Amino acid sequence: MTFVRSASALSRLLVLCDGSLSVLSVREDGDEGGGGGAGGEAFGKEDLLPLPLSGSSKLRGAQACCVNENPFRTDDPFAVQMCLAKKKQAAVISITETRLVVDRVCDLSDQVLQVSMDGAFVCAALASHYVVLDVSGGGSQDLFPHEGRPAIARVAREEFLLSAPGGLGMFVTSAGVSERPPIQWGPGAADGVAAFAHHAPHVVALGKDAIAVYRYINCVFIYIYICTYMVILIPPWWLSLSV
Repeated sequence: MTFVRSASALSRLLVLCDGSLSVLSVREDGDEGGGGGAGGEAFGKEDLLPLPLSGSSKLRGAQACCVNENPFRTDDPFAVQMCLAKKKQAAVISITETRLVVDRVCDLSDQVLQVSMDGAFVCAALASHYVVLDVSGGGSQDLFPHEGRPAIARVAREEFLLSAPGGLGMFVTSAGVSERPPIQWGPGAADGVAAFAHHAPHVVALGKDAIAVYRYINCVFIYIYICTYMVILIPPWWLSLSV
């Protein structure tokens, strides 16, 4: 399982597992047969039901996916817009209570490994490099190569953070330019990051043997090393860090 996201407004659970994106309907409290109903019973797999959609409740062959936090061209305020990486394509879909609709399909020159989306722009990692796609206007722009496992995260409106060569994290806008200084990953992540997450004003990066927390507003880099046989003492002022 590589992706789980709750769409609470639709009572849906989005799950990417073994290359298949499933849209599951979550039973609400009080529904007959639900394990998560009233009475304090534990939530179980019987509370998740395949959603009958037009076509299928499962999309196969997806390498990666993301939710568009700033959806474009949607008439339903409760619809969930997603981008799927599937072979050499990036597909934009919309999910409502009753339907799953494919809005756009962008063909690319190589296999798509990772995607992140904001508005009408998709930042995608291909087999060798990153690209920015304008799914509304149809344009695309090549960025720079990546090394090892690529990682992408949306950080602001039409702006993304990408893992870059040289142990860097590069900020890139939808125009393909950088408006912030790069992040220099520290010890434990200098050889590259497996993944990272953004929660303004912090970026949390997962390296080979460490979790690095970077606050890019005042350029403070904080490391928390995860060691099996070592206890790390954390200064009290670190506890005020909100990630």
